[in-house]
Amino acid sequence: MVISRWTLCVVWLLAPCESALQAQPPVDPQLLTYEEIVQLYQQEDPPSPLRGKLKKLLTTPFVRNNASDAGKTPLKPSSTEMGSYLRVVQWNIERGLEFDAIRFAFTDPKQFNALMEDKGSKATESERARIREQIGLLEQADLLVLNEVDWGMNRTLFRNVAAELADSLGMNYAYGVEFVEVDPITMGIDQQVIVREVAEAYADPHDSRAEMIEHVKQVMKPDPARYRGMHGTAILSRYRLENVRLIPFVVQGHDWYADEKKASKALKAEGKVSAAVFKEQLIRQVRRGERMMLIADIADPDLPSGKVTVVATHLEDVTTPAKRQQQLEEILDKIADVDHPVILAGDMNTSTHTGVPISVTRALKQRFGNGKWWAEEGTTEALRYATPLGWAYDVSLGLIGFTR
Repeated sequence: MVISRWTLCVVWLLAPCESALQAQPPVDPQLLTYEEIVQLYQQEDPPSPLRGKLKKLLTTPFVRNNASDAGKTPLKPSSTEMGSYLRVVQWNIERGLEFDAIRFAFTDPKQFNALMEDKGSKATESERARIREQIGLLEQADLLVLNEVDWGMNRTLFRNVAAELADSLGMNYAYGVEFVEVDPITMGIDQQVIVREVAEAYADPHDSRAEMIEHVKQVMKPDPARYRGMHGTAILSRYRLENVRLIPFVVQGHDWYADEKKASKALKAEGKVSAAVFKEQLIRQVRRGERMMLIADIADPDLPSGKVTVVATHLEDVTTPAKRQQQLEEILDKIADVDHPVILAGDMNTSTHTGVPISVTRALKQRFGNGKWWAEEGTTEALRYATPLGWAYDVSLGLIGFTR
């Protein structure tokens, strides 16, 4: 596993305890309409029906076992040293911005290599060998835990990333919504200032980064018919997913609605405009939702005790280590009575800081996507070389070093 410089990704196999209760397969929650998402931004306390609809969305997973229903079975890799084993991959896929690279990394090494060549990769032969080794391991995975997975977002071309990846890989999937992105910038509504400022920063038509301006304009176009605004965690599995649950943490650590809107109001109260508004719009990230755990069971006679419970999570980064510890304690409490092995996997944001200040590079990447303009901060070495340009939008409006 290659670890991002931003986060520590962890997969733990925990000792068995007592049995867990089985639940009925969840029924899909209703998707929010575009108008309802706008309302969730505008109103801190929306009408009761909308509050209920949002709560249902944030506590009910989407589950599809289409692969198992079609007769597809786990790979069950083995080795002479270990015999049969369960290969688990955990990956923060950065919203699915580099969707084709992620898909090819799991399914088609030749296409992945071609994609690297197309992007002008400067990887050395030793680096390419390591990439090929990683891809070989990814191809053997029967269980994937993916963090930062978009559904219906401008920046990822309105894809249902979990569903499309699962279909490409021939896997079942469970998807849990962590946040609904309600910020007008993310939705493409409040785009005029930010597009103008970016265009002025890169006015030279001969600069290759002028291409970025067109990308930003394209991404910023609102599309009410396709916008779903969902961002969350997914479990993809070649085993049937059973007893799937979506459980928000009691301890959150950061209010991504009230706290983010509060920062926005503070800057506007100072009467600053233009570049200052651009910075404010860029750095904030207003959304409704909560950090959570997505839990599912897989069963097979070859598994220890015949069953394994998978816990996928993404701990809060904009908080203290003590709050993250409390979130981990909630997970441990939830699985204390499970009587078979448990796999805990996710982006634990393990650090000694609170996740702020946020870099402008990262904020730009979050807002507009397209790995072509990322800094070299990919979640895996393979993707870092698949996006070799290695620089983000170098906006020269006094943004570098700007913090929350």
